[in-house]
Amino acid sequence: MHAFELLVLAGVFVSLLVLGIPISVAIGVATLSTMLVTIQPLAAVTTVAQRLATGVDSFTLLAIPFFILAG
Repeated sequence: MHAFELLVLAGVFVSLLVLGIPISVAIGVATLSTMLVTIQPLAAVTTVAQRLATGVDSFTLLAIPFFILAG
């Protein structure tokens, strides 16, 4: 990772935390902004969308809300 990419990642993350944005959103926005700086925008957005869809498609993550709903 180059110094500029690391600076963008850390700078966006820290600035969003200072503004009071939740950590999960700050991590996502910092990652997306770093990807937009380093690779083409369409490829960055496509990659993030694919990772989000893959992460949501986990059986373990789906079992948690269903367990709470059943209670």
